[in-house]
Amino acid sequence: MKKYVPLVFLLISGIANSAVDVTANPFGSVNVSVSSKEPNVIHIKNDIITAATANGGALIQDNVLSDGSLIFSTNEINPFSIIIETEKGFTFTARATPKKDLSSTSLIIHNLADKGNKVEGGDIISSGYSSYSNWITSTITNLVNGNVPDGFVDTSNRKYTVDKSLLSFFKISADKAWVNPEVRVIKLDIVNVSNKNLELNERYFWDKKVMAITFSPQLTMISPKSKMSVYIMFKEVK
Repeated sequence: MKKYVPLVFLLISGIANSAVDVTANPFGSVNVSVSSKEPNVIHIKNDIITAATANGGALIQDNVLSDGSLIFSTNEINPFSIIIETEKGFTFTARATPKKDLSSTSLIIHNLADKGNKVEGGDIISSGYSSYSNWITSTITNLVNGNVPDGFVDTSNRKYTVDKSLLSFFKISADKAWVNPEVRVIKLDIVNVSNKNLELNERYFWDKKVMAITFSPQLTMISPKSKMSVYIMFKEVK
């Protein structure tokens, strides 16, 4: 039987659908297109973001992840600037242009003033990001196909809080959960309890601790009374 390979929506820093690798000078600026529909990530290589400021509340749901990357969403339709400050004293401006048709963007910044962070030809995205991305995708693919990956066990901890507004349209129940020493994955069953077709969007289930989300089966709409599942991976185990 052919295995189902899901499209996994990754939220872990540096693993977004569109990766942009650029260099920047201290107090300089870079231009980047960002999604106005999905979360975006800014990662400073060999550094940790300590502050991010944008005028007029352009950043929503912005959080610094455990590795020092910034994950944020925006509802802006016009270009705006984000002033980024880091632990090493690196400050620069990201000039962001929002686009509705753009998937989640990952911006990887190399500080030209950091002698230990020279950009080399094969160093577009570090191998650590690539391998971790592959591991996340492989883990969720196995679970969707009914196989428990090595290092994971079943857990009774199926706790997950959804936005109450979703409950007007969906019946949501926790079906299964798995855990390893670093992450937890939960499977939620969702039923469209409305009388119309509803759009499916990973953002409905996004939280600052979420690493990856995928729907099974892979749909963009769910019809009335139809049932499907969503798999959610968390960075932290509770």
